[in-house]
Amino acid sequence: MAVKKKAKKKTAKKSVKTKAVKAESCPACCSGMGNLNSCDYAMMKLSIAAFMIFLVTVSMSVMNFVQNIHWGWWLALTIILGFRPFIKYWS
Repeated sequence: MAVKKKAKKKTAKKSVKTKAVKAESCPACCSGMGNLNSCDYAMMKLSIAAFMIFLVTVSMSVMNFVQNIHWGWWLALTIILGFRPFIKYWS
């Protein structure tokens, strides 16, 4: 005796997926970012900064690399990498 399986409705899932793709600029890596608040973002930034300081202090070669590069390059890199989020936040 053959048992019939019910067909699943896939249209509802597709519409939700397309809405997520349109709402997110990077749905593959940022799908759960909507659940975070500003305190979570601040804690992520501080943890990344603390990890960078850890890497610099633990490894002498990384410390030498960081110290041998002029401070202006680090400032320029900070401004370049922070420009897009800054504009997106204030627009």
